[in-house]
Amino acid sequence: MELGSVNFRESRSGAEGYDPDEVDAFVLEVVQALRQDPPTMAPWEVRDKVFTISRRHRRYDEHDVDDFLDLAERRLREAHGQELDVPGPAVPAQPGRRWWWPWG
Repeated sequence: MELGSVNFRESRSGAEGYDPDEVDAFVLEVVQALRQDPPTMAPWEVRDKVFTISRRHRRYDEHDVDDFLDLAERRLREAHGQELDVPGPAVPAQPGRRWWWPWG
């Protein structure tokens, strides 16, 4: 998967998915941040990102978007180094939520 050319599948009928406008806007932010040296976004900003979830209208497949976010976080970590990462593991949240941080 290339970060600059992402095509997310739409969620199947009746399944939850992420708001495509929010996802598209964030993908653009990530791609633009990675074009800078150093990147203008930190890895934790990707890891902490949460999108609106819906079962109505057009929405992106959560797994596709989460795979993109994992790759983007790795690329940012590589570009910045580990020192910009927030310590401690992320805890998977409720189904349909990307992450939840116990400290806020």
